[in-house]
Amino acid sequence: NEAPSWCSKRWCWVSPRDCNVAFEKSMYWQDVELYYSYQTCGDQNSFAMWYCESGNVTQLTAIGVADVVANYVYAARDSVLISEVTAASANASCNPPPLCGCDTCVCHPAYKGRVDFSKAGIWVNPIQNLTMSGRCVSETLARLFLRTSAVEQHDRNRVAYHYFGEQQTGALTAWPTIEWCPAEEDPQYDFRFRPWYSAAVTDPRDVVVMLDVSVLSSPELRTLAQQAVVAALRTLHSMDRVVVLFFDTDFYSSATSPRFQRQTFSAAVETLATGGLQAGDDEEALAFLEAQSRAALASYAWAGGGSSPHNALRLAELVWQQAAAKDPRCTNVLILFSLGTPSSATNASEVASVTRRLAAQGVISFTYAVGEEADYSLVRDVACATNGMWFDVHYAGLGHLLNAVAGIYAYFSVAVNRCSAYWVNYTDASTGVRVVSACAALYDHTVGVSAVKQLFGVSCMDLSVIADLSMVASLPGYDELQERLQHTATRCSRMWLAQDGSPVDEDIKQCALQQLRRQSYSLGSGAQQCPEPLVGVGPHCGYYLDRCEVATPRRASDSVVSNTSSVCENQAPVQQQDVNSYWVDPVTGRRVTCVSIDAPSGGIRTAAAVVALW
Repeated sequence: NEAPSWCSKRWCWVSPRDCNVAFEKSMYWQDVELYYSYQTCGDQNSFAMWYCESGNVTQLTAIGVADVVANYVYAARDSVLISEVTAASANASCNPPPLCGCDTCVCHPAYKGRVDFSKAGIWVNPIQNLTMSGRCVSETLARLFLRTSAVEQHDRNRVAYHYFGEQQTGALTAWPTIEWCPAEEDPQYDFRFRPWYSAAVTDPRDVVVMLDVSVLSSPELRTLAQQAVVAALRTLHSMDRVVVLFFDTDFYSSATSPRFQRQTFSAAVETLATGGLQAGDDEEALAFLEAQSRAALASYAWAGGGSSPHNALRLAELVWQQAAAKDPRCTNVLILFSLGTPSSATNASEVASVTRRLAAQGVISFTYAVGEEADYSLVRDVACATNGMWFDVHYAGLGHLLNAVAGIYAYFSVAVNRCSAYWVNYTDASTGVRVVSACAALYDHTVGVSAVKQLFGVSCMDLSVIADLSMVASLPGYDELQERLQHTATRCSRMWLAQDGSPVDEDIKQCALQQLRRQSYSLGSGAQQCPEPLVGVGPHCGYYLDRCEVATPRRASDSVVSNTSSVCENQAPVQQQDVNSYWVDPVTGRRVTCVSIDAPSGGIRTAAAVVALW
């Protein structure tokens, strides 16, 4: 294996009080105050090195800078796969330094707060319990982030982060360490519900968030409803669209003006026939929608408990039909919450009829029975009929609810295999600075053959770790980089594929879904089983999504089929790391990935077919 690039760089121990360049604290001797620096010994970061070697900044490219960032993200992904095996099999004791309560942080104007660049720290919401395994993974990543920053980030006035969000609890590991305690202002703050996390795991979606308000007979239930809807809205990212729909016997939607005005079914049909989906590309607009949803639920006048869920589902169906006729996203998603059983009987046959139609449209449902009085039959039947997941949230606290809603990500992690970095553009929550980051999902493949792979979290690195964004924007190839970012943001992943690229058999898909539900339940999400499918495919289901590194060519003689492969002639080359974008050679039947490579003669970039080594 090739050693990481930082292994060959020179460094030396330094005294932090006498050092006027970038330095970091060693994490290998945590009980001793030892600090080291690469810059002191004359080593430069990638951007400066390119500039010095070329003698002319015009020789640099924006794509080159982006590729370096993406490769660091891949390194973080591979480190977690290794460390998870180690942490699970050893009596480890890991204790990375905290973000909240940082006693070594000092004020820094660029970061608008107190910062310690010599450490990478961790934040865990007090309502969650991060396992020792999770802490050991965080500590492993903290070491990697420190090494990366020591080599690459020498301008401390340039806001830049290298970070990891953990799936099971929403904990954050980040460099630099910042004195920041977001839960003090927002108890519901959770890094699984930030746009960079969602975008790295899910494709663009048209989402309907639905909640039965007919049971909200107390302030406590209305508060619980607010928390549920806010959690659902925070799973959105910039390429998603959303409609929020509350219902009893009437309907209240975010598509009306003013929002959440009471409407009859016929009036709601007329309103939603115009579309009604709100784009998620404006964080301020989504925050406003969150605030309006809270206000509508807080002011809801309970009137006895009648409800019409089948008509609410019909309205959601209309929303997706209108979207499909105009500009559909990759996936239609229903997020349904039930906090109680309505006084009027649910029309089960009507619900079944609508959900069959939704399933035919490819709708995936995530439904939640919150509390012991919820309508369990409704949430189970809707989710199971649409190949989704349903969750039993015996309300043991806000953390349990957040873990259940985050189960949405686990579904998409099993259904698709995302390997290439996903680029996101968002506003940093602590400084308000716009940042561009490369993010990649990290998986635990050590769960054994009796379970599907487990999403462990998302790792990201800001482009500004390498260079100032304004400088990158001035480089050649910046327009091409923007096109790449747009392509990754809008690309739709193919779901539930067999190894030959064809859709998996339905019985194998159902078996894998059951395994996913069991695994998600064991991790504390409250996911429940659907009626057991009658299949005979064995405990492992026969469904695998391979590790991301499988598609990397091992030897040119093994992997490069032809620089003029007929399969690739009409296909756009993709990043070599992406095993999800592939085609099947119609002659040989082999699964191939079309990539851009440097040919040995002349350095000409060309399309080539790479055989996935199964």
